[in-house]
Amino acid sequence: MIELVANVVGWAGTIALLLSFGLLTAKRIESDGYQYQALNAVGAFLLAITTAQAHAWSAVALIPSGPSSLVQGCYVPKRNGQHRNPKRSL
Repeated sequence: MIELVANVVGWAGTIALLLSFGLLTAKRIESDGYQYQALNAVGAFLLAITTAQAHAWSAVALIPSGPSSLVQGCYVPKRNGQHRNPKRSL
């Protein structure tokens, strides 16, 4: 039963990550916006749960680096009242 719950949680995390990248690619959200950061953080957290249950410790050790950089991305640019990259051109 625990394995089933961990698998469902892992799939939800995968969907959250894919959704964030898909919305970013479709330019529906911005990379320094809260929606993108939150979807990535939630997805990474859910994947950490499922990889910990599977005892994939190398992946569990890597996963926290994503949300920590995402949290920094949410707060550091807005600390000065400005975004890091306001509508940059390619």
